[in-house]
Amino acid sequence: MVEGTMGSHHKEGSTKMSQSNTVVAGIDVAKEQLDIALHGCKQSWQVANTPEGFSELVRLIRQHQVVRVGLEATGGYERDVVEYLRAAGLVVLVLQPRQIRAYAIAKLRRAKTDRIDAQLIAAFVAEHGVVRQAPDPRLSALAERLTWLEQTEEDMARIKVRLEHVRDPAAQRSWRADLARLKQRRAGLIAKLVTMLRRHEDVANRLDLLLSIDGIGPRTAIALLIRMPELGHLSRGEAAALAGLAPFN
Repeated sequence: MVEGTMGSHHKEGSTKMSQSNTVVAGIDVAKEQLDIALHGCKQSWQVANTPEGFSELVRLIRQHQVVRVGLEATGGYERDVVEYLRAAGLVVLVLQPRQIRAYAIAKLRRAKTDRIDAQLIAAFVAEHGVVRQAPDPRLSALAERLTWLEQTEEDMARIKVRLEHVRDPAAQRSWRADLARLKQRRAGLIAKLVTMLRRHEDVANRLDLLLSIDGIGPRTAIALLIRMPELGHLSRGEAAALAGLAPFN
């Protein structure tokens, strides 16, 4: 069930936002619940982070004629609701937490609750949210495997640091054995991802194009394909901005 946290303002807020042509919603995602706010409206809601809650969320969004929905990437808790909203035909922006933190600092917002976070996300999307191309489902299905690869590399880096400081021979042997297993896993994951990408002719062509660039190997190429599916449809400046490399203030 959808809950209004400020019931006395429900009617006024609903009318005001329903009449807007650019209604934007922000969602703060937690493991068990979703807090929803509309930009410029004091009313807020809460639904369960479950399929039943998603249904209530879509009803709420359509009731208020929401144009865009923004939420943060929260380690996977957002994945199901994002898929549900996109399947319902809604425009969804998945934001990086650091974007919202930086926006909060710029706005001198220090208070932090789930409801306030939802309002902050809605405000950010209204002012700065850029609608990205919806992810290719063939590539988004590989994102979790790429994350596994990234985590394996992080584990390798930690072991290398430990090896620099440990003197006990038994500990060194143990860490080196662990490192060897992780290297083998890393190589296997890269090979598997390349194989899976090559199952689709258009994706394989993009992969070969990336590999033809000096300095780009399979590991970088698969990350670019999966994390930045817009490549090939953007200008150089847009691609640099998307990657966080453009010299903006």
